[in-house]
Amino acid sequence: MGATKAMAIEIAEQEVNEVKHISEVIEEAELSPRDLIIQGLINRDLPMSYSKLKHLDSPVNFINNLLKPKEKNASMTFGSLVDCLVLEEHKFEKRFDIVSDEPTTDTQKAFVKNFCEKTNPLDTFEERVEEAFSQSYKRGSSSSLEHLFPYLKVLESGKEVVSKEVYEKALKIADNLKRSDEVLFELEQCEEFQKFIEFELGGWQFRGILDTYAPTLFHDMKFTSDCNPDNFARSIEKYGYDIQFGLYSIGLEILGLAENPKFKYILFDDKFNYSIAEVGEDYLSYGRRKVEHYLKRLDKMVDDRGFYKSFDYFKSKNIIHKPRWITGFDETIF
Repeated sequence: MGATKAMAIEIAEQEVNEVKHISEVIEEAELSPRDLIIQGLINRDLPMSYSKLKHLDSPVNFINNLLKPKEKNASMTFGSLVDCLVLEEHKFEKRFDIVSDEPTTDTQKAFVKNFCEKTNPLDTFEERVEEAFSQSYKRGSSSSLEHLFPYLKVLESGKEVVSKEVYEKALKIADNLKRSDEVLFELEQCEEFQKFIEFELGGWQFRGILDTYAPTLFHDMKFTSDCNPDNFARSIEKYGYDIQFGLYSIGLEILGLAENPKFKYILFDDKFNYSIAEVGEDYLSYGRRKVEHYLKRLDKMVDDRGFYKSFDYFKSKNIIHKPRWITGFDETIF
């Protein structure tokens, strides 16, 4: 959800450039990455998102999440691929590239990581390959990895890499969704896809990407292992999705793009199941209130300089109640 995913990539590229500049500032000012993040929070100039806000169960977790490198796993890439093929197929070649070979061993994966993270981007491709190879292998020649060179060049281009097998699977699932009357009915109501939004809330700047947008409705396409709505409902609280739809609902109203919009999930799995699940007004209201509560947590942490506090910081007290699944005692035998 948020801007077009192409624009999301541009934002990510912009942030990479900012990080390079920031690294120079860190070196000159002798600030650690943690110190820099804390300073950005104090100045309230660090851009926020639902994925950042949801980690405010503890200040320590929140800061650690900001420090952690953002990496897409295979499931996230597959979901993004299907989203693109369903919503914006014309942008596929701009966002993705298909390769024949991917790194398969841990050493090959380390080689790719070293190429991306530990070599000078101003050096030639060949120089970077040799440097990454020397960091990853004790013997041998980089020529043994020539089959991975196309993979590296796609990464350099800023596109996402997918194998032919993954692409063909995603294409079949996307075609199945586009043949669904229920899915088509939902998409036909929408005016924009992959819509980027940016808005100010409580003195913080928030960014997001909406998979679909209409003045009365927005959707999130979600690739999940179980798209049975009754089972997926448990994932909403677990993964903080309630903060996501609550935040975007608020953002659309702030921007004057919607008033009390409905929100629906388009769920799909890799077995060709799918489901349309609308989030009720009661849950949407809860999501909005949860966002407001987490903003209070954010402000409290910043105002108190409580960046090293833990779980107890956001609670007046902790009481562990007896879970409902623990059975009672069978006294009838006595």
